[in-house]
Amino acid sequence: APLRLGLFAAGVSWRKNPYAMLAAAGRLEGVALTGVLDAAAQAYARALGVAMEHVLAEPFDRPSLAKHIAAQHCNLYVTLSECSPLLPLESLHAGVPCLIGPSSHLFSGTPVRNEREAEVIEAARLLEDRLVVSRADDPRAIAAAIRIAVDDRAAILDAYAKWVPAFAAVAHASIDAFLLRSPGAAN
Repeated sequence: APLRLGLFAAGVSWRKNPYAMLAAAGRLEGVALTGVLDAAAQAYARALGVAMEHVLAEPFDRPSLAKHIAAQHCNLYVTLSECSPLLPLESLHAGVPCLIGPSSHLFSGTPVRNEREAEVIEAARLLEDRLVVSRADDPRAIAAAIRIAVDDRAAILDAYAKWVPAFAAVAHASIDAFLLRSPGAAN
């Protein structure tokens, strides 16, 4: 079966450059790509011999996006400018590892307000180690990270299940503090 990779960046720019991710896909055998790529990026993928199964030039509608995110072995959102991207969380929630770039603080330094603090911190470390590509513009680094994420899928999803409740609690507390209301108060 092909190695199914998703590339769902919101648009092409120097911050969301698909070319390094496409070059990484071209380094791997038997890749089938799904995602959003403009005509130039699609031409580059073809030149690299990367099969494109479900590739559009415009964003997917919401139901199609959710379906396609969940159908991949690994999703790629290795960008140069994301501080807290939602697509990786949606991907992990669907049971699919998603690689991100080093500009996100998503897993590193996650504040923990939880009785299982050590377990959550260890889960965050594993997620950062397996999903954050430190050199976002290096196809070799991205290709190596894809293999690790696919091979360690079970450990990644287990760590996510431990980490996400603590992350959600901190996110809710942050919203409550911003809105100057007591934690857990009704909207």
